[in-house]
Amino acid sequence: MIKTINKLNVVNLIIIMPLFWVFSGLFYSSSGKKQIGVIIFISILVSIVKYDYKYFLSNFKNNKILWLLLASIIYALGCYFTIGYSSGSLRALIFSFLFLIILPKSLCTKKLLYILMLIGSIFSLSYAVWYSFVLGQGRNWPLNVIPFTTFAAIIGVFSIILIYFEHSKIRRTMFFFCLFGASLCVMIGQSRGVWLALIVAALFCVLILSYRKKANIKLLLPMFLMVLMVGFIAAPKIESRINQTKQEISRITSGDYSSSIGLRIKMWSAAIKLSTISPIIGLGDKHEEKFIELYENNTDSQLQSLIHLTPTHYHMQFLTTLVKSGWIGLLLLILPLIYITTVFYKERSVGSLLLFSMVVVYIITGLTDKPLNHAPHIMLFWITSYFILNNPEFSRHYKCIE
Repeated sequence: MIKTINKLNVVNLIIIMPLFWVFSGLFYSSSGKKQIGVIIFISILVSIVKYDYKYFLSNFKNNKILWLLLASIIYALGCYFTIGYSSGSLRALIFSFLFLIILPKSLCTKKLLYILMLIGSIFSLSYAVWYSFVLGQGRNWPLNVIPFTTFAAIIGVFSIILIYFEHSKIRRTMFFFCLFGASLCVMIGQSRGVWLALIVAALFCVLILSYRKKANIKLLLPMFLMVLMVGFIAAPKIESRINQTKQEISRITSGDYSSSIGLRIKMWSAAIKLSTISPIIGLGDKHEEKFIELYENNTDSQLQSLIHLTPTHYHMQFLTTLVKSGWIGLLLLILPLIYITTVFYKERSVGSLLLFSMVVVYIITGLTDKPLNHAPHIMLFWITSYFILNNPEFSRHYKCIE
């Protein structure tokens, strides 16, 4: 890994510097979203000096993922100046596009991705252990636990896939460490939606790989032992969360929706009704106002408590997008997910499997949260998609790799 960095000259290191920040400070620093703009600006200036503008035009022309990103930016700009749109999300889209259009494909290497994953797993594990065990704050971290652990879950499923395909003992050991660190971070974070996302995506990957490649007991056994180790370390937190879930389900069955799960169900119901008011372009910033108008005279005590809180989103990615941005916004959200799924179906390559596993994590997490409305995840999704799709080292059919 060190040799990979040494081979990169100073100019290339400056160009790819945003990648290192996306896998570290963007998720761990409260000001990470502001700092990434400065880092990308420097990267763009250096790239413009080194490369001809025709290269950037060619890069855009030959990358369909950039077409989808530009379409999202155009619609987001239209919403921003009319019905309203998150300035943070808009900046994340624009920053991603400007960086990717100048990012040379030659720098999107397999070894660089491995380094980024290692950095991400070390930061994830260190942060989670520090605040949960050293400071004893449980899941009361200074940042939002859900997007943070979603990032760790993506590193975890990537690690599972790459363990199958890397024959180097050193790299396999590194990916086992990445899997351990990412999984432990997810368990410590106690976000049930992310737990489910990691479990579903991991099982999917293992089943696909075991079907396409002969199941290697030498790999499955240490993975199983690692799961037991993570479960043992995080056992008290897992048990507490399971008991809480049982209690919440019991309250819901008795008609009490004031719990975390119950309020989410109420918000989903409200979102479905709100989505019918402006189905094409959505309500934008007026969704909170319409929510109050719709439910201010409602006798449901749980909805009344939500009115006082004024929900900024509805704890489901697709319903939140439908309410705020309408069917057009929902289509632009789904299109890149469909595109990646199509690439996976056609190519069955290692890279497409990596990206599809990321899509699975986002879809499952999106059932109870809005990961692709968080600026760090907007950037992670688009940048990772571009990086892997433009990496020929990941284009081989995974059935052919032995």
